[in-house]
Amino acid sequence: MKRYITFNIIIPMILIFVLPIIIFIFAIQYFTISEINLLFLTLEISENTDIPNYISNVSVFTTIFVLFSVIFIALRNFNKNRIFMSGNIYGTNYYIFYKLGKILGFKKVSLIRKPYYAMFKIVMNSDFEELVNLSIENEQLSNDISIKVDETRFHNINNLRECNLVVSDTYKINLEQLPVDKQEIDTIIIERIGHEGIRVSSQELVNEVRKAVIKIMHTGAKINLYMTTSTYNTNQIITECFMQADRDKMEVEVFQQNTTDKKKKFKEKGKKVLRRK
Repeated sequence: MKRYITFNIIIPMILIFVLPIIIFIFAIQYFTISEINLLFLTLEISENTDIPNYISNVSVFTTIFVLFSVIFIALRNFNKNRIFMSGNIYGTNYYIFYKLGKILGFKKVSLIRKPYYAMFKIVMNSDFEELVNLSIENEQLSNDISIKVDETRFHNINNLRECNLVVSDTYKINLEQLPVDKQEIDTIIIERIGHEGIRVSSQELVNEVRKAVIKIMHTGAKINLYMTTSTYNTNQIITECFMQADRDKMEVEVFQQNTTDKKKKFKEKGKKVLRRK
């Protein structure tokens, strides 16, 4: 992951901002001809002229800007047909890198193995023109599963401060995996029964999540979201449950599982994907 970010984001950004200056400095120090052409900017000078003092500030900035533009456009053209974070690369949770990927010309992104927070931000902000690898997964198994909804720990009252929404899909989530300070608050649990460990696209699961989101939203509570959903189901949940609702009235925090923890506990702090306005 770090290697991918380094070669596809950090180094290109350095090239864009630093290389034009290096080229310019090199040119004015080593070229002592009577006419110097700086990327279509021609200056008439004599052989004995001190080039660094002769070139005006306008010429310096113009030349650097032209060089910057050429490199920037070349990189965007190089990336326009490439897929950002393709394959099985586990994506970063730092959303800024996805924004930089867009700036550098990537128009496609793979959501496979990307953190839920990053997926929410990418989909809700429509950062990329195409989301690849979003095929329906094992649809033939959808008739073999069922969706269980447990609202015994949910109190449908006004002015509720916060509520957990637990969506167990590919893998089961136990309450003990939630942060300790969140285990006793109101909770709605949506669980897929059948074919655990296998990605199965399920519109029924998405529908139940949408119903739960609406119920929680009516209480005014902040939603603490915990998920083990597949890529396809996650995208459907984002678009059908959170983008279709009244987003201005919602506050949602997404919690990510700690992949280095043997018990797969969720991290203590979530990341906000929606804020009330």
